Amino acid sequence: MRYPSDMSGEGDFVQFSHSKYSAKGGGGGGGGITIYVPNAVPAITNGQSWQAVHFPGPVGAMKRDAALGMAEAVNSFGNDLDGGKIKNIVDKFRSDVESRGGVGAAAKQGALGVIGRISGAGSASNLLQMQTGEIYNPNSELLYQNPNFRAYTFDFTFIPKSEGDAQAVCDIIKEFKSYSAPELKGQRLEIPHVWQIKYSNQYMGKFKPAALTQVTVQYNSGMSQHMTYTSGMPIVTSLQLSFTEVEYVFRKDHQEGRVGY
Repeated sequence: MRYPSDMSGEGDFVQFSHSKYSAKGGGGGGGGITIYVPNAVPAITNGQSWQAVHFPGPVGAMKRDAALGMAEAVNSFGNDLDGGKIKNIVDKFRSDVESRGGVGAAAKQGALGVIGRISGAGSASNLLQMQTGEIYNPNSELLYQNPNFRAYTFDFTFIPKSEGDAQAVCDIIKEFKSYSAPELKGQRLEIPHVWQIKYSNQYMGKFKPAALTQVTVQYNSGMSQHMTYTSGMPIVTSLQLSFTEVEYVFRKDHQEGRVGY
């Protein structure tokens, strides 16, 4: 399926194909749709999730240092780590924190924390702020969590100039609707297909297999009144396709091709 039907091989276009979903991965296969590249291509955001972890005050700093020391001990065992060794490490961590937290500034923070909870003021930092206008150093660390799945939306506007183009628009829309929907199989549903998207222009980035999460069709968008050709086909048909990729993008992926993913 192609739109427009007289599309030459010289212009830029985007190809869509689909195949059955598999948790083991895999690319597109069935169905081939080729459409002109829209005036505004979708913005592609490569996002990463980071999370702030806080170890406030001297007690927090002690816990952090003790945890790092215990983690180093765990890693030193490699894969030779049984339940007994784990219990010993956890017990040592607990006693280490308790022994460190029993003196000086850490003891003061602990006492403020108890008073804060009883009084309703909350944390030790809250109570310290009320008393002195200061808070405990949060000793924060920004820790990496995971990459984000990329999501993007294609917007197409079809204004068919021939009966062939009008039929192509209908076929293309039906294909996207059909294979973004599940298949009813008795008391089960077969998962919708996943889509492989590819630009013809190597400067425009690459895509991972993606789920088609939403198909939106609107007729005669932007026109002052409803109008159709003599066949009944609307003058203008807008198609919006929202995708979310089902695989993460890693560094090695970006190092492929001219501009990566």
